[in-house]
Amino acid sequence: MPNAAILKAGSFKSITKEYEVFKIDTNSHLYTSIELLEDFPGKGYEILEKVENLKSIAKQSFQLVVRNYPLNIHKIKAKYKLSEGGDKVLIFTTERKKPVVYKARRCL
Repeated sequence: MPNAAILKAGSFKSITKEYEVFKIDTNSHLYTSIELLEDFPGKGYEILEKVENLKSIAKQSFQLVVRNYPLNIHKIKAKYKLSEGGDKVLIFTTERKKPVVYKARRCL
């Protein structure tokens, strides 16, 4: 996920050329790469799995990342009874115009 300066500058296309990363979805501003890019200007996460059963995440603590998802963070926390914290990460976003949730870990 690019840092705030890149997002505010609107440099979404230039970052894909310079770092050879690919957008997950048009408006998500989340990018993927096969390799870990140590010099990427932003946060890096390793995707561990796609969450297929959202009931499996209920009543747990996670760091939450929400980008271009149909629900805002407050509604997500209420719906799944989530609290923020710990070292596990959930990324709520869209992929191919459909909502998806990934379990991840922070690596940058």
